[in-house]
Amino acid sequence: MKKELIYHNSPESPPLLISPLQQPPMTAKHAVDLPRWRHPVVGYLLSIPLVAVGLALPWIENVFARHYYFLCAPFFLIAVLVALVWGIGPSIFSIILGFLALDYFFVPPAGFLFFQAWQDLWLELPYLVAALAVTLITAWLEREHRQAQREARALRLRAEELEQANQQLTQSHRLKDIFFSRASHELKTPLTTIYGQAQLGLRRCDRLATSNTDLTLVRFSLEKIDDQTQRLQTLLEDLSDVEMMMAGKLRMQMAECDLCYLCQSLIDEQREASGRTIQLDMPKESVMIRGDSLRLTQVMINLVSNAIKYSLPDSPINVNLKKQDTHAELQVSNIGTPIPEAQWTSIFEPFYRVPDEEVTNKRGWGLGLAICRDIVFWHGGNIHVESSADQTTFFIELPLA
Repeated sequence: MKKELIYHNSPESPPLLISPLQQPPMTAKHAVDLPRWRHPVVGYLLSIPLVAVGLALPWIENVFARHYYFLCAPFFLIAVLVALVWGIGPSIFSIILGFLALDYFFVPPAGFLFFQAWQDLWLELPYLVAALAVTLITAWLEREHRQAQREARALRLRAEELEQANQQLTQSHRLKDIFFSRASHELKTPLTTIYGQAQLGLRRCDRLATSNTDLTLVRFSLEKIDDQTQRLQTLLEDLSDVEMMMAGKLRMQMAECDLCYLCQSLIDEQREASGRTIQLDMPKESVMIRGDSLRLTQVMINLVSNAIKYSLPDSPINVNLKKQDTHAELQVSNIGTPIPEAQWTSIFEPFYRVPDEEVTNKRGWGLGLAICRDIVFWHGGNIHVESSADQTTFFIELPLA
């Protein structure tokens, strides 16, 4: 059975730890335990004394009433009783015994097991037909009852297994949360120190003579330290965001914000940092939405930086902001290796990377788009991708304020 850890994008929806897709096959442990005295062999053996008791009742009736009013009734009740307790086989056996007993003791001439005329057979035929019919119905009902008991027991065992699996997954989920929390905290402290010292060293190098070869080597090393420290810091922040989103603990500081202002500020920074051509097309009037400006900026940074990373060198990046009737639409396009259509949904899953990217030297953990998706969903919006040989475009739709 497949087990999935499914997280939702609203604080009201807790994580679902397991999704049972099918019932397990019925096994011997699901069988209903019957007492030994209800074994069919016991029914066959007890049918004989029960029929003998049935023979005694008409004799007693004849002694007191001088007539057989209920001649077949005792044998009929015995057949039903045996069917309920021991099943159809012993019940049919008791019917045959009762039929022979009636013929031998009560059908004239008494003491013989044969019929003088067909009229004698008609005396016992109603008992035979009624007993067989009621026996079959009773045995069928009893079998259905036992089947229901087996299924109920199987469901109880299945529920117990799922409960145990849920408890184990809950424990694993809790330990994962503890690991993420403590690892992020313990790693951030030394990283902050390393980053601070690297920045301090770079400033001191700037104050000294730049012609010194030793200082040049020191500066190169410090720049490497600074670059890798920022990379680790970004990774820790992404892991922390994913952990909070999966646990439903992420909170947004919602307020009205202007997407035009956010886009313009971000694009100016990205142009300066990357040196790439980033074309921005947006309305002249403000595009107001209600959202968390820091988280929305995080989304746009992820999309634009991905567009730069996975585009052809010196190709332009296009950012287009449109104001529709009920929502704002943001498009980020680049020219590069197309994304196969089969992976348009998978790329938004945590830790997923397109297989072609795994063999390249482009760094990444596959967390950025997963974070973007959850942030957009938290804002009541939608995000998707379309890719062709010409370009790849990410679309974001956000409701207007």
